[in-house]
Amino acid sequence: MLGVLLLLGTLVGSPADQGTLRGSVVFDDESRPAVGATVVLLGTSVGTVTDAKGMFEFPSVPAGTYTVEVSHVGYRRERLKDVSIRPGTTTDVSVRLSASPFHLDAVVVTGTLNRHILKDAPVLTEVIGARELDVIGSKNLAEVLQNHTGVEIETGIGQIQNASLHGLYDSHVLVLVDGERISGKVDGAIDLAQVPITMVDRIEVVKGPLSSIYGSDALGGVINILTKNSDRTELNLSATGGTLGRQDYTLSGSHAFADLLGVGRSMRLLANVSHNRFAGVDYVIPDRFQEMPGSQRTNLNLKTVGQVTERLVVELKADHYRDRLDWLAGDLGITYLRDYSTNQKLTLGGNGTYTFSPEASLKVSANKSQNDRRSWETTASGFLTRDSYARELVQTYRVQGTVVPYHNSILTMGLEYGKESLLSSRLAGGTRSVSNQVVYAEDEWNLGVGTLAFGARYSHNSAFSTVLAPRVSVMVPVTEHTTLRASYGRGYREPSLMELYIDFDHSSIGYAVKGEPGLMPEDSRGLTAGLQYDRGDLVWFRLSYFRNTLKNLIDYYVLTPGGPGMTTVLSYRNVERAVTEGVDVDVDLVPFSGTMFSLGYNYVRAVDGRGFKLPFRTPHTVTAKVNTKLPFWDASIDLRTRWSDRKPVSDDQLNRDIYSAGEAPQFTYVPAHAVTDVRLAARPLASVEFFVGINNLFDVTQFPYGQMKPRQYFAGFNASIY
Repeated sequence: MLGVLLLLGTLVGSPADQGTLRGSVVFDDESRPAVGATVVLLGTSVGTVTDAKGMFEFPSVPAGTYTVEVSHVGYRRERLKDVSIRPGTTTDVSVRLSASPFHLDAVVVTGTLNRHILKDAPVLTEVIGARELDVIGSKNLAEVLQNHTGVEIETGIGQIQNASLHGLYDSHVLVLVDGERISGKVDGAIDLAQVPITMVDRIEVVKGPLSSIYGSDALGGVINILTKNSDRTELNLSATGGTLGRQDYTLSGSHAFADLLGVGRSMRLLANVSHNRFAGVDYVIPDRFQEMPGSQRTNLNLKTVGQVTERLVVELKADHYRDRLDWLAGDLGITYLRDYSTNQKLTLGGNGTYTFSPEASLKVSANKSQNDRRSWETTASGFLTRDSYARELVQTYRVQGTVVPYHNSILTMGLEYGKESLLSSRLAGGTRSVSNQVVYAEDEWNLGVGTLAFGARYSHNSAFSTVLAPRVSVMVPVTEHTTLRASYGRGYREPSLMELYIDFDHSSIGYAVKGEPGLMPEDSRGLTAGLQYDRGDLVWFRLSYFRNTLKNLIDYYVLTPGGPGMTTVLSYRNVERAVTEGVDVDVDLVPFSGTMFSLGYNYVRAVDGRGFKLPFRTPHTVTAKVNTKLPFWDASIDLRTRWSDRKPVSDDQLNRDIYSAGEAPQFTYVPAHAVTDVRLAARPLASVEFFVGINNLFDVTQFPYGQMKPRQYFAGFNASIY
């Protein structure tokens, strides 16, 4: 609520001895009104928040000299000293809030079932904020995440991009939008390039098992994309053009309707449309195989948040996504092949939260996401050699209540029903579905010396009985600046419908794939422990250790060997065990105003049950970033480098039965390499930013397993109207 936020007492004095304090607050990085900033007169008991124009006023302040403190989440706290109030007069002040280099005051929602300030969260949560997204300048989620410590990006089957956390890949990392699942899996994983980030407020990354909250797929961790909740009227336009056929266009806007249906009843509306193009990359033209596909992607997004009554808040969302990818798929000697794929996704969701009292609330939500995917292949003459279609439908319905049974405890409980359906020409029977009936709970205790959170999720799956996933987390502030955290829990992944029921005959090129309905869920036990140190706006340090023990990992094997004139039949089974462990280290340093250095290091050790290395894991990774302000046009320069150690990769054609054989798999190694990006931005006008940059400055490429873009030049602008 805009207006008075807190009134802890009253200032004493007769009207003749009083004056008025009035002021404005703006964000220094955007020169726009700071809506919802907290303003306090230190030494008194009165505070307020700024209105929709960034204004505040104290009408009756006893004459004297005061210190005015202004704060806002994500920005440095500012103090105006020696502000003099004279009887019968109005004193005007203005405050500019500069962005905090760290996210310690950001509100996070992913690691537990309750909201927390980042520095007080019992579960280690990493945040990529809106300002960092602007600095990176990419509209592709995979490109945004690739410079984040402990996140590794790979390109998989069907040219999809997926993420690794804690050495666990694709289907072991759960990608959410506003805490909800979305459709669009390819080979068991969501393609990161499908996730729209043009409406993103921040990205939260939580590493380690989180199945106690989110259920299946959250073995390695969760990447949660949280969209904006704008409370002001604005219109934004951005355009970027570059080499490799890059074109990015975005038009978005928001409007806040105050007192729409009566006093205190308001609504916020946000809309976005974006379109992206990329020409693709072909490293070796004579082989007629294109390592990165050309693509066209379009997003339409609509979101509304309404304060229906003083106690009821309702949120509704609609997202539409479509793409088209095409790439050369190989040379057959007399002709060549070209592959195509399209996705068309519609996601509808809504939730309502009713607050009975400060100690009790109820939230009801429903989410439905449907993706239609087609994949086909033609020869140079246009002859159709392969064509497949799939429709995936993901539905989630949830009721969740939160109560405060004791002054130092928060208890959250919920019921959930989820259903996943798949229609595909590659499925036995053509259509299959699986459902989950879930009950979950989490209890969080403030013990004075720290915070203890423990919870569990009980899920009954229609295909393979039940799973119980518990977790316990603890946070202990050792000193004012040092915090220890640890979490231990169970993660699991339910077999996909494809793994259970696929019946795909590709005997024309010598193989077929059969599903295995008797598969059991993949299972993990994971420990994460870490230390965090911060010293105001000067330095932020984080060290974390992780270890995951996994069993029942699902992989394919040769069910029926082939031979001359015979078809090799592949299937799936629970055979593999594995251990991943390692360390993440992050240091952010602000040596002087306007400049921040960041250094990150990640170590991963991943072995299977026989002690052999798991492929596609980079043992050592170092990231370095520097961002500094320039003395003109509010300009800044951003430089980012990521060094990756030599990485083992495997060719399935050389390792057809590595999970049942006693011999070590054969590896190929991607050489160690470093990729550097640079971006220069300037704001000659408060509402217009221009930028230029170079991605992969030194034109480092690795193939066939690297799948990284060669050097790319780009330029563009962002314009806003408030």
